[in-house]
Amino acid sequence: MTNKLDMGAPVVGVVAVDGAGFAEAMFEAQAQVAIVVPLRSANDAERIALTGVSRIVTPEAISGWVTPRPFPSGPADSPAAIVFSSGTTGTPKGVILTHGAIAAATDRLIAAMAMDGSIREYIGVPLIYSFGLGRARAIAKVGGRYFVPTHGFDPSEIAAMLRKDEINAISAVPTLWRVLLANKDVIGDAGAKVRWIEIGSQSMSADEKLAMKALFPNARIVQHYGLTEAS
Repeated sequence: MTNKLDMGAPVVGVVAVDGAGFAEAMFEAQAQVAIVVPLRSANDAERIALTGVSRIVTPEAISGWVTPRPFPSGPADSPAAIVFSSGTTGTPKGVILTHGAIAAATDRLIAAMAMDGSIREYIGVPLIYSFGLGRARAIAKVGGRYFVPTHGFDPSEIAAMLRKDEINAISAVPTLWRVLLANKDVIGDAGAKVRWIEIGSQSMSADEKLAMKALFPNARIVQHYGLTEAS
C-alpha cells in the first residue's frame, strides 16, 4: 500500500482504545457501510493518509459487563475494514476485509464452538486485536454477553466469577493460559462450570492441551488462530 485508496465508501478511523467502546465503534461504522480502519492514535498520519480516513472516532475505554448490539452486515463483497498486520517479520501491511469474509469467519466460529445466547464470556485479550474483536462479534451475533476486565486477564477474578456463576466462557492466548495452568488450584472445581473456551494467537503442546481438558472438563475448547491476512 503506497498510494491512497479509493474504496468508494466513507472511511472511518477508530482509535485503538482497548475496551468494549472500540468494538462498538467498529461494528457501528461497518453497519453504516463505512470502511473502518483501526488507528494507533488520533494522529496516525500514515494510516490516515494511506486509507483516506475522512472521520476519526475516539471511543471510550469501557470495561466490565457488556450486552453488545448485533449490527447488520453490509453487502458481502463490499469492503468492511482495512486492518494492518502486526509486522512480526516485516513492515505491517494493510489488509482489506469484506463484509462477507468477516461474516463467514464469525459464522464458522459460532458453529465450531456451538455458541448460543446463554454465553457469558470473560474476554481475557484486548479487543483492539482481531482475536478479541472476533469474540465480541460472535457473542453479539448469538445474543450473549461479555466481560472486559479492567486490569487484564486475572485468574483470581476468573475463579471468583465462576464460583458466582457470572461467567461460563473464557478466551485467552496460550501465554495467559500457561499462567493459569501454573496456578490450577486458584480455579479448582470451578473449572467444571466453563462451557466454552477459545484459544488464539499460537499453538500449545499436547501436554498443555491435556491439562486444559482436565481443568475444564465440560468446556468445548477451540483453538483458532492465523494471519491477519486470513481473518
